[in-house]
Amino acid sequence: MKYSALPIALALASLAQASDVKALSSPSIQIDPLQEQIGNRYIIHFQQPQYELMSAEQQQIRMQAQVNSLSQLGAEVVLTLDEINAVAAYIPESMYDMLHYDADISIEKDPLRHISSFGILQAPGFDQGDFVPFGINMVNAHLVSDENAGNQTVCVIDSGLDGRHEDFDFSRIRGQNDPGTGNWNEDTNGHGTHVAGTIAASANGLGLVGVMPNDRVNLFIVKVFGRDNWAYSSSLSYAANVCADNGATVINMSLGGKQSSQAESTTFTNLLNRGILPIAAAGNDGDASFSYPASYNSVMSVAAIDRNKRRGSFSQFNSQVEIAAPGVATWSTWPTGQGRALGGGLFVNQSQISANPMENSSGSAASGVLADCGLGTSVCQNVQGRVCLIQRGENTFAEKALNCQEGGGVGAIVYNNVAGQLNGTLGATSVSIPVEGVTQAVGSQLRNQIGQQVDFRVALGGRDYNSIQGTSMASPHVAGVAALVWSHFPGCTATEIRQVLTVTAEDLGPIGRDNEFGYGLVDAKAAYDYLAVNGCAQEPPKGLEPSPTATPTTTPTVTPSVPPSATPSVTPSVSPTSAPGCDAPQYVAGASYRLNDIVANNGKLYQCTGHAGWCSSAVYAPGDTIHWQAAWTEVGSCQPSPTTTPSPTSTPTLTPEPTVSPEPTVTVTPEPSPSVTPEPSEPMPSEPMPSEPMPSEPMPSEPMPSEPMPSEPKPTGIVEPEPSPNPPVAEPPRTGSLYWLLLVLLGPVLVGRRKY
Repeated sequence: MKYSALPIALALASLAQASDVKALSSPSIQIDPLQEQIGNRYIIHFQQPQYELMSAEQQQIRMQAQVNSLSQLGAEVVLTLDEINAVAAYIPESMYDMLHYDADISIEKDPLRHISSFGILQAPGFDQGDFVPFGINMVNAHLVSDENAGNQTVCVIDSGLDGRHEDFDFSRIRGQNDPGTGNWNEDTNGHGTHVAGTIAASANGLGLVGVMPNDRVNLFIVKVFGRDNWAYSSSLSYAANVCADNGATVINMSLGGKQSSQAESTTFTNLLNRGILPIAAAGNDGDASFSYPASYNSVMSVAAIDRNKRRGSFSQFNSQVEIAAPGVATWSTWPTGQGRALGGGLFVNQSQISANPMENSSGSAASGVLADCGLGTSVCQNVQGRVCLIQRGENTFAEKALNCQEGGGVGAIVYNNVAGQLNGTLGATSVSIPVEGVTQAVGSQLRNQIGQQVDFRVALGGRDYNSIQGTSMASPHVAGVAALVWSHFPGCTATEIRQVLTVTAEDLGPIGRDNEFGYGLVDAKAAYDYLAVNGCAQEPPKGLEPSPTATPTTTPTVTPSVPPSATPSVTPSVSPTSAPGCDAPQYVAGASYRLNDIVANNGKLYQCTGHAGWCSSAVYAPGDTIHWQAAWTEVGSCQPSPTTTPSPTSTPTLTPEPTVSPEPTVTVTPEPSPSVTPEPSEPMPSEPMPSEPMPSEPMPSEPMPSEPMPSEPKPTGIVEPEPSPNPPVAEPPRTGSLYWLLLVLLGPVLVGRRKY
C-alpha cells in the first residue's frame, strides 16, 4: 500500500512550524492517587543525538513539538524532563506499541517512590539532657564548626517543611511550590520536617539541634509527597534538577522504590557529573533487595543503625550500601502542634507512664522519691528533694506547683479528678520545677507507689517534635555531614567528598566494606581531620561522563578520584628501602598501602588488614592505638635501618586504578558530553565491530529483571547509568522517525478512532 505524500508533507510542516511555538512553561508535578492511571504512566525518551548540542531555546522548541505530537496521538503529557529529552505521560494501552516499536523513541514505566520511614516511637528511655539527639554526637558533628556552612545548600526532596516551626531560621530556607502536592512550606505528613531538622534545626534554646545548628547552612525544599506519601520517579528526576538549578551542593532523598528507572539513573549521573552529591535512604524492607535511587552508582546509599551501632532490623543490606548513620528512634522536628513534647517522659522504677507536660512548665528534669501532697492547696510537707503527687481541684495548677516548690519539691505530678487526659497550663506564673499531668487512672496507680523512685523530664518547646525510625532518618545525617565537611574544603569535588566520607567512616561489622554498614558509620571529625592534613585527593576530575558508545573499547581518559572500591598504590617521591634482616619496606609517613601489604615500623612488622580495602598512614601510623588501629595487624619484628627514613617533604600520591564497573544493558543510551565528539564507527577489516549500539541508532534493549543485582560495590568515580526495569523480551525491527510522524496524522485511524 502506498502512502500519499500529503500527510508526510503536513507532518514535516508541523515540525517546521514549531519554531513559532512559545517555550514550554515550567512543568508541574501532578500526583493524583484517586485517578486509576497509576498503571499506565510512562516515561518517553526521544532519541536525538544532537539534542545536547542545541541551545536551551532550541531544546524547548523541540520539546514543545514532541509534546504536541504525543498529545495528538492521545497522550496526556504531565511532566517534561528537558535535561534528558524525555516526558512523563499517561498513554492509552493501544498507543504503547506504536511508541515502543519506533526507533527514535524508548519508553519505560514511571515507577513509584515512597517515604522511607515508619512508626512513631516512644522515647528510647529516660536520658537526662538529651536535647542533642544521640545521632548528632554519634556522627561527631558537634566536633566540627559550621561557621562556613553558608557556602553550602542542602536540597531536601520530601513532603515539605512546616513554615511555622520554631526551630528553623527561614531567612536561609527557600523552596518550590508544587500545585500537585501543595506549598513547600506546608507539611501535612511530618516526614520532611523531621528530615530537615536532622540537618539544620537551630541551637536557639527552644528544642533540639541538627548537624549544622547555627543557622548558616542554606536549605532548599522541593515537595514531592502529599498526604498519600508516594510520588512518581519522573517527579523525583524533575525535583532533583530543580535542586541543581537552585544551587544545591548536596541532595537528600529519604525515599525509594523497588523498580529502577533509566530516566532517573541518567538524571543522577548527570548531577554527579555537575558536582552535586546525591544521597538517599537504602530502604526499609530489611532484606537484600535494592531500593532506588539509592542503588544507582551515582547515589550514596545510607543504611540505618541504632544508638548501640547495630543495624536497624528494617535496614536493607546489599552491595550498593555505602555508608551508615543513626536511624532508629531518632528525635527531630515535627509540624507545629502535631507531635510530642521533645523527649518528655515519666518513669516510675524505670517503667514508663503516659504523661503530658503542663504548658509553660520548666524544661528541666526531675528525679526523686514520690511523695503525696493531697490537693496541694497549701505548702506541701515532707517533700524536700522529692516529687510531689497532687490531685486536681480547688486551686490552679500553678498554685499547686508553687506549693510543691516552696516545700522543697523538685517536681510535681498532677492527676485528673475525672476520666480522660489532663492537659493543663501554668499560665504566666513563674514556676522553676517541671510539672506533668496524668489521667485519673494513672494517679490512682501512683498513689499506690508512694515512696518509689520517680524520674521525669519536661521538654523545652511544645508538641513540635517526634521520634521515628527508618533509613529516611539515617540519610540526612550523612547529607548534613557531607555539607558540613565540604563547607571547610569548598575546593573539593563531590566525588572527593564522597570518597573521604567512606575512607574515614568508622568501620562496623566485618573489617572493610560489608553489605550491612557499607564502609561504616559516617564520621564528620575524622573526615575533617583527613582533609585538613591531606587536602583534596587530587586535582578535580575532568568529568564523570560515561564513555562514549562510539568507542566502547577505548580506555577511559577520565582520571577519577580514588573510589573506596579501588586499590590505591603508593608512589612516594622517596622510594623506601628494605630494612635489614627482612624484605618489608620501611613505613612511609603519609603514604597509603594496599590490602595485605607489610611494612616495617619501629622495629616491628605490620600487615595492612584493611579499612575500606586499604590502609592510610596519612594521620595514623601502624601501631597507633587510636581510630585506625584495626587497619594494621602486627605480624613480626624487624630491625629498621636508620638511613631509610624518607625526606619529611616527600608527598605521597594516590594513583587509582581506573575503575569502570560495567552495568547491565541499558534501554536508553546516554548522549555523549558536548566536549566529547565520538568518531563514526566504520567496519575495519583488522578490527571487530563495536559491540555497543551507536548513539544515533539505538539497538533494541535486552530483557532485564526488574531489580538488577550488582555483583560489586558501587564505584565513586566513573558512573554508568542503570538499566530500564522492564524492557520487552523480544522486538520486531523498529521503524524510523518518518513512521512516527505519520502516526501523528494517521494515529486516530490506527487506534480505531474516527473523525466525522
